[in-house]
Amino acid sequence: LGLARAMLGAPPVLILDEPTNGLDPDGIADMRRFLKALPERTGATVLLSSHLLGEIEQTATHVGILNEGALVLEGALDRLKAELAPEIVFQTDDPPRAAALARAKGFALTLTEDGAVAGLKPGEDARAASAALNRALIEAGLSVFAIGPRARSLEGIYRDVSAPSSKPRPETV
Repeated sequence: LGLARAMLGAPPVLILDEPTNGLDPDGIADMRRFLKALPERTGATVLLSSHLLGEIEQTATHVGILNEGALVLEGALDRLKAELAPEIVFQTDDPPRAAALARAKGFALTLTEDGAVAGLKPGEDARAASAALNRALIEAGLSVFAIGPRARSLEGIYRDVSAPSSKPRPETV
């Protein structure tokens, strides 16, 4: 009802705070489809404020990330995910040894339950880095079950730019 009321008079900008809050899974999916189609159907700009980054990732075309009241990153979501520190996900027969090798090769590494995630530097070629890491793991005698690049999630990007060591720095991608 609040959304319908906000749309009365065809506003050029619609600002919504947590629009999926309190909805069941079907309602969330319906709201997501509705919000994605709204700009094309009405010409309105839709601004969403939400802590549900997975929902934003499935709905928005552009994002802005605030940290302590400062805009620290903004841009097209697909470009941010592709260009900002992609990751290499891999699985081996000896995760601790593989992790040590990856760290020695300069990768920031996180061990997960089903493998490891190696962080890359912004702009680094994820495919070339995957191939180089794969070659190093095999040359070290490890069995590699899976390896490949993965774009960062919006949550991963948020955590990187909101970390205490991150200084607010306006950046557009």
